Amino acid sequence: MSKNTKDLFVEIIKSLNINIITYDSDFSKIESIDMFLRKNHFNIDYYYQFIDIFNNYATDDKILKIKDTFKSYYYIYKTTKPSPDGSLYLSIGPLINDEVDESILVDILKRHNLIHVTINELYTYFNHIPMINNLSTFEKTLIAIASNVFNRTIEIKSLSDDFLDIPFTMKNESPTIKISTTIEEFYSLENSMLDAISIGNSLEAIRYFEIQSRGVFRPRFGNPLRISKNRYLVFNTLCRKSIEKSGVHPIYIDNLSANFANEIEKKSNISDFNNFYITVIQAYCNLVNTQSIRNYHPLIKQCLLYINKHVPKNLSLSSLAHVHNVSPQYLSTLFYKEVGTKFTTYYHNARIEYAKELLLKEDSNLSLISETCGYNDPSYFTKVFKKHTGKTPSQYRDEIE
Repeated sequence: MSKNTKDLFVEIIKSLNINIITYDSDFSKIESIDMFLRKNHFNIDYYYQFIDIFNNYATDDKILKIKDTFKSYYYIYKTTKPSPDGSLYLSIGPLINDEVDESILVDILKRHNLIHVTINELYTYFNHIPMINNLSTFEKTLIAIASNVFNRTIEIKSLSDDFLDIPFTMKNESPTIKISTTIEEFYSLENSMLDAISIGNSLEAIRYFEIQSRGVFRPRFGNPLRISKNRYLVFNTLCRKSIEKSGVHPIYIDNLSANFANEIEKKSNISDFNNFYITVIQAYCNLVNTQSIRNYHPLIKQCLLYINKHVPKNLSLSSLAHVHNVSPQYLSTLFYKEVGTKFTTYYHNARIEYAKELLLKEDSNLSLISETCGYNDPSYFTKVFKKHTGKTPSQYRDEIE
């Protein structure tokens, strides 16, 4: 997608006097998505709910529609690829589709125990939000504009309101000192846990998580299962972000994060989350310990990045050495010393991991996946895949579906 295409879409939406914001992958502007409402009156952690939707649900063929606890609507979209300025995601809104009178504002204040917020402050927020009387007509217009500008068929998909649920406020200031101290300790422990995950230290990460979990906070009201799911979706996102700086290739991070997001949503009972934090922490730490290239020799870092980028090609040690202007003998020795395995073994592993990713996300036949991963002979591909995983590609796909 060209910059002009994204800019054109933004310009058209703005011409309708509707708020639209672009975001890159670090979501540095996320607090502006709701005109700083959550930051000013709740807790900035609630922005992770938006980040989770962007990371795990947004796609380039659907505009996600979601209504939050303040009766405001948001429309979220992920472009096909980052534009030159780095932006990848778009949010439209907040919008309302009905007048907000005093009774509604009082209900919001009571429901969230907003003892420090006045009705006038909420009025100010809602007065700055466009009101769309006919959402159906607006959405048809939005689909037509997006499909035309981005040159693809786009539809609107509604998400459950639970995704942006805020069942209580974290801003109650009584008693101020006790809550402030608890919150400082809570986030200090969280940062220590995430630091431990980023270096692959699962024992330390689990210890910090368990200490943090013993902290006392007000109970969250609402559907207990949905609350547990939201907490773990946020936790999954935090873990994902913590290892991005660890030199793990994005394809492995994305694969693990997506798998956990799917697993979390499929859980049907709160008891399913018993000790689930251990599974999550150990998986992310294992990824750091097995896939991080942070401490490798600069030449090996370049080679590993090149391999991961060109997995489908028929690479050889000689061709890799040629690309990096070194002798095959030197590269072979250094590769084994740094990685602890031969180039051929590592390359086969990279191909199999790529194949597993395709089996998770693609409906293509196995012959096509085999060819995409650089194996011209499907039978040989099946043999190599089973050697590495203990299952045939068909068996692997059947188990994950």
